[in-house]
Amino acid sequence: MAEAELVESLRRDLSDEDGRATDTAVRVIWTADHLDAARRLQPILAAAAGAGKRSS
Repeated sequence: MAEAELVESLRRDLSDEDGRATDTAVRVIWTADHLDAARRLQPILAAAAGAGKRSS
């Protein structure tokens, strides 16, 4: 649902006069997607980092 709200906000606020997404809108969507992926991977990466500390 957050993605849909983000897209609607960008559509309204970051589009050009022809209704196309501006470069800024594309960057915001790209960044949000990558942050979401990082959040999903955080537990896996933290566990792997913790396992590496124990074996040293």
